[in-house]
Amino acid sequence: MYKKYNRNYKDIDESFDNLLYSLLQAIKVSDKLTIKTNTRLLIFLLGAYTETFLNSFLYESHYDSKEPYFSDLEIKGFNNIKEQEKRWEYVIKIAMEKKLKKSYNELDRIEQLVYDDILNTFIVHILPIIRLRNKIAHGNWTCIISGADEKVYKDLTITQALFKENYLSLKHKKKLLLKLKELLVALISKTNTIDENYRELYPKIEGLSSEIDRAFNTFIKWKEKQQENYRKAEFYKNKNMNKLLLE
Repeated sequence: MYKKYNRNYKDIDESFDNLLYSLLQAIKVSDKLTIKTNTRLLIFLLGAYTETFLNSFLYESHYDSKEPYFSDLEIKGFNNIKEQEKRWEYVIKIAMEKKLKKSYNELDRIEQLVYDDILNTFIVHILPIIRLRNKIAHGNWTCIISGADEKVYKDLTITQALFKENYLSLKHKKKLLLKLKELLVALISKTNTIDENYRELYPKIEGLSSEIDRAFNTFIKWKEKQQENYRKAEFYKNKNMNKLLLE
């Protein structure tokens, strides 16, 4: 299973990066339609990336390690869960239990705070992408409709996210997923204490969370700067070309 999940994961990863580059070029030349199209497609791809990323992570240690991250029973429990949100909660919970060698219900206050921090990072930054992916897959490209009654979707978080997500936020969210995986691997491994793992890795996750928050507020100015730099580059390129033609 790992080879199949990992192939999907790598192909989506490569496609995401290629499309991200295409979006950047569209931003530079102020191609509004391509900007909208590529942003929607990147949201869809990142949602797919999130799912196959978790599946690949679940099985990878079975393929190349004598000590798998998850037992066959734990993988079976994972596969019995249908919702991506619940699957992430399950994996984070198992990782904490493996590190602490105690059940989730036995976590002390500090350990519970660590769990809440990790889960909250996922809920705030990644979960909206998963939900948006599902909405876009059902044709909610510009207006999100709730279902057969054809009413506007009431979850404003998801509706706003459709228009807030941009080149910078999506780029940072992909990096955030990789850091979350790094933290989960550290929790599952036998080295270091949970406090050492948390102190070392969570500040990097917090830093990316801050970058995502800033991306929503600074994107317009950043976009304008990219467009200005492109116009200047084109101006000097044309100027030099005319100079060569006159020589």
